[in-house]
Amino acid sequence: MKKLYDIILFICAVVLCVSALWLIAIEITDTPDVYMSYETKVCRKVIIYDGPKEIRGSCKKLPKKYNIVWVK
Repeated sequence: MKKLYDIILFICAVVLCVSALWLIAIEITDTPDVYMSYETKVCRKVIIYDGPKEIRGSCKKLPKKYNIVWVK
């Protein structure tokens, strides 16, 4: 009986870890990129990823969460 309990506990732990990694990967890949000028620290453009296509966003309204890409 103890062995069955250990197997079920191990499977639950593996499922939990894989789910967490999957959610982290989705969060990272869904975050838009904001291109900032290295010299002036001003936004140049915003790229929002929507599946296979890219949408150009506005610098006037930055998303709450984004990746900064420093450009010249």
